[in-house]
Amino acid sequence: MSKLIELNSEVEIYIKALQNNKQYKKSFAFIDYCLCLKNGDHYSTRENAKRCNISSTTAHEWKKDYETIIDNIECRDE
Repeated sequence: MSKLIELNSEVEIYIKALQNNKQYKKSFAFIDYCLCLKNGDHYSTRENAKRCNISSTTAHEWKKDYETIIDNIECRDE
């Protein structure tokens, strides 16, 4: 996870892709999600939804997306 926070090229590509698609809120939420993981902060889906001002359903979908991206990056780093 610490490698992920260093904003390696794959993470930057993902963030830029979100921003290019005008998904600014999702890109900022992804950065926040990664920082929270690094710091050991764990929020429920409902808390994440409130923090990002989105629905719980959207927060749950985004979290699944983030976990997939993180897993793919970590698998490549091994």
